Amino acid sequence: MNITFSRILKTRKNATFPFFTAILLLIFSLGAHASISNSISVLKESKWSLENISVRARFAERTFLGNDAPENFNAFDFSANFKLPYTLYKADDWELGTNLMASVGMLKGFENSALLASAIPEFILRSNTGLFTANAGFGLAAFSRHKFGVQDFGGPVQFAITFGATWELSKHIRMGYRFQHYSDGRTYGRDTIGADLHMIELYYQFR
Repeated sequence: MNITFSRILKTRKNATFPFFTAILLLIFSLGAHASISNSISVLKESKWSLENISVRARFAERTFLGNDAPENFNAFDFSANFKLPYTLYKADDWELGTNLMASVGMLKGFENSALLASAIPEFILRSNTGLFTANAGFGLAAFSRHKFGVQDFGGPVQFAITFGATWELSKHIRMGYRFQHYSDGRTYGRDTIGADLHMIELYYQFR
C-alpha cells in the first residue's frame, strides 16, 4: 500500500480514522510531554520478561491507511509480548511502559498463502490494576510471498503499524482487539498496495 507519513496523518472522511489517529497521538504524546517536563525516567531496569502469549484471527478488513486493497485477506497468527526493562512514566493509577511484540502466522488472499513474521516495539499504557491496556507501535514484518492475485505488496519486507487494547477476563485470561497494517511505504515503488487487518485476540497472561 502506497503511504507516506503525511498520508498517515491525513484525516479521512471515515469517522473512525480520526479516532484511531487521536489514540495513537495520545499515547505517543504522553511520552513526549513527560520527557519535556523531566518526568520520563528509568523506573525499572529488570531483564526482559515474557508478559503474555496470544492467538489472534482477522474478523474484518476495513481500510484505515492508504488505498483500498483489491484482494480480501484472512490472517491467523500467534504472538509473544515481552515487557521491556523501562517504564517511561508512572502515576498512581496507570503507567506508560514499553513492550516488544513478536508474532508468526499466516496471511491468505486469492487462494495464495504466505507465512509472515513481525517484530514491533510498542508503547503500552496499562492501568495499575491490570484491568485494561492500550498499545501502539511501529516495526517490521517479513512475508514468504508478496503477490496475491492482482495485489502486490512489493517485496518480502514490510512496515508494520499496530494499535491494540486488551481487557482482563480472569487472572490469566485477557481478550483484545488489534489493528494491524502492512505496507512497503513505497519502498518497492508507487504501484504497491498493502492491507489493514482488524483482529480479535485471546491472551494467556503470565503473573
